[in-house]
Formats: sequence, structure tokens, C-alpha cells
Amino acid sequence: MRTVPIFIVGAVVVVLALGAQSKRSNRPQGKPGVFDYYVLSLSWSPQHCADPGGKRDIEQCGNGKRYGFVVHGLWPQYERGFPDSCAAGSQVAPGIVTRLLPLMPSGRLIQHEWDKHGTCSGLSQAGYFETIEKTFAGLRVPDDFKTPLKQVMVKPDTIRNKFVAANPGFSAQSVKVLCGGRFLSEVRVCLTKDLKPRPCSTGVRDSCRADEIIMRPVR
Repeated sequence: MRTVPIFIVGAVVVVLALGAQSKRSNRPQGKPGVFDYYVLSLSWSPQHCADPGGKRDIEQCGNGKRYGFVVHGLWPQYERGFPDSCAAGSQVAPGIVTRLLPLMPSGRLIQHEWDKHGTCSGLSQAGYFETIEKTFAGLRVPDDFKTPLKQVMVKPDTIRNKFVAANPGFSAQSVKVLCGGRFLSEVRVCLTKDLKPRPCSTGVRDSCRADEIIMRPVR
């Protein structure tokens, strides 16, 4: 008989609790399915795990997890601004949580992304998370940035250029690099509603101020 890992069971329990107890404080801003393009947000997990909140995040940052880039979310976007919490949220199905954890390693995050962004996609819950899986599967992370075991010093433009080189059809205008201080925190990729690369609008921009930034090693 196949057993389910304890961390997956725990994640599902968290999502069940959140679904039962959550009270939506955000008022809907936008209509489901009415948006211009998507932003795929890839979080650099070692940076999250170095932050105080991340150090308490056993799901993503426990010993031996060794995540690199993980999916933060797939966000419907306007040319200016973005929709938010477009419909009443619902508990994410436990089977979806279990399936998504390898690329989106937090039950709490999965629930949050559905409530805040997935409800604006116009897709069903299953359809939204299948789109996340399809989008991530179609993206190639540059080999240099998959699982670095030592700290990497790199220029933000180098990160962008390597993502562009690894993914045919991408341009420099469709990849944005974000930092927390001098540390890489996120890469964002702009995609059409058909999941093809496109330039980001002015509201999606780089945030790294240093000429050279630090990628923390996987842990």
C-alpha cells in the first residue's frame, strides 16, 4: 500500500483549515476572465527561506527540501493594474494541493493564489491549476540557476538574458528580475492569455538596484 508523505498530509490539512475558517476581507476588483495577459511569478526559494517568515515555513524550507525556483503564482494582469479576488473563494481540493506541492510548495500559498488570482482567470479551479502546471512545464530554467550549491554573484541582466536564451520566443521585455536588497527574490515572465511570451506592461518592472546581486544557494 502506498503511503502519503507526512508533509503532504500536513499541507492538505492546512488548506482544509484555511478553507473552513477564512473570511474574505478583500472586495472583488474586476470580473472573472476579463484581463489582458498573465504574469508568471517564480520565487527564488532560498531567499524566502532566509527571511524570518521563511525560517518558520517547514513545508517549503524544512531540512533537505532544496527548492530553487518555485511558482509563486500565475496572475491575470491588465495593461495597467490587475484584477483582485474577482469572485468568492472556495477551498482548494486536496487532490490539487497534493499535485501542486512539488512546484508550489505551500498549501497556504496555493489557497491564497486561488482566492486572490485564480478567481480572476475565468477558469475553473481545476483549470486554473492545470494552467499553472502547463505554464511551468513549458518554461526552462537556465541550467546555471537550477540548484546552485554555492552563493552566486550575478548581474540582473545576466539572469534575464539567460532566461531569454533558454526559452525560444522570449525577449528581454518579457522577463523582469526582482530583488530584496542585494538578493534575488523573484523572476516574473509575461505571457499572453494563450501562454505565449509577450512584453510586460509598465506596471510590471524590475526592482534590482545593484549592478551585481546575490543568489543564495539551495538548502
